[in-house]
Amino acid sequence: MLSADSSFDAFALTSSKAFGYKLPAFLPIAGPRSRRSNLAFAATLDCHMSSERINEFDALPVGGPDLDARPRWRKVLDEVVDRLKHNPLQNLTIILAVIAAVTGLSLGLLLLVPETLGPSAPPPLTLADALAALDAEDFGEARRIAADLRLVDDLPEKDVGGPAYVLGVVMAREGEIEWERREKRLLLLLATRYHEEARKAGFPEGRQGHGLQAYSTATNRFQHEPESLEAYVQIANCHRRKDRHAEARGTLEQAKVVLSRIRPDADFTQTTRYDRKQWTELLDWLAAL
Repeated sequence: MLSADSSFDAFALTSSKAFGYKLPAFLPIAGPRSRRSNLAFAATLDCHMSSERINEFDALPVGGPDLDARPRWRKVLDEVVDRLKHNPLQNLTIILAVIAAVTGLSLGLLLLVPETLGPSAPPPLTLADALAALDAEDFGEARRIAADLRLVDDLPEKDVGGPAYVLGVVMAREGEIEWERREKRLLLLLATRYHEEARKAGFPEGRQGHGLQAYSTATNRFQHEPESLEAYVQIANCHRRKDRHAEARGTLEQAKVVLSRIRPDADFTQTTRYDRKQWTELLDWLAAL
C-alpha cells in the first residue's frame, strides 16, 4: 500500500507530464515527507503552474486574435502609403516604372488586335484594270486609273511604261474625235509624248505591236510638222535596242525626207527641242551609228 508521500509524488509526476510542466529542480519528489512538507510542495507546484499559465497568456497578442476587418486592398493601399512616407523617392520611382510597363503592355496588345471597325479599304487598282477599261472603250475610267498609277513609286518593272501607254491611246482617241483644230492638235501631241514615254519605259506585255503602230500613226499625222521628227527618232531607237539596225537606219532616212519637206518658215523650237540645223546634224549622226 502506497503512503501519502508516495501518492503525492505520483500525482506530481503525472500532473507535470500531462500538462507539460517541468518541476522545479529544487523540489524533491522521492523520499519521505511530512504532511506539512507535502502541503508546501503542493502550494509551490500550484504557484509554478500558475506562473507558466501567465507566461502563455503573455505570449498571446494583445487584444486576442487579429480583429482588423479592413479589406485586403485597403491594407495594401495603407502599406503603400506608409512606404511612400518613409522613402518617397525610391518607392515613387518603382511605382512609375510599374505604371509605364503596364501602359506599354496595354498599347502593345492594342496594336496586335486587328482593326475590325469601319469598312475595309478597296484593293489597289492595277495596270490590268486600266487595260481592261481601255479594251472595253471606257476611256474615262482607263484614263483615271492610269493617272493614279503614274503616282505609284513601286510599280513592277514590267508595268512602268503601262500607264503612259494607256494615256497615249486615250489621248489619241480623244484627238481623233475632237473637231476644234487647236484642241485636236494638242491632244494628238500629248498622245505622241505618252507613246514616246511608254516606248522608253517599255510597252505592256502583249501590247508592243500596238504601241509601235500608235507611234507610227503619230508620225503620219505630223509628217509635215517638226514634231513628227521626234516620233521618227524614237521609232529608230526602238529598232536599234532590238538589234534591228537596218530598220533603224531606214526610219532615220524617212525622217530626213520629212525634214526636207517641212516648210522653210516653220518654227522648230516652238514644238521640238532643236532648230532645223540641229535636227539635220542629229539625224546624220544617228544614221551613221
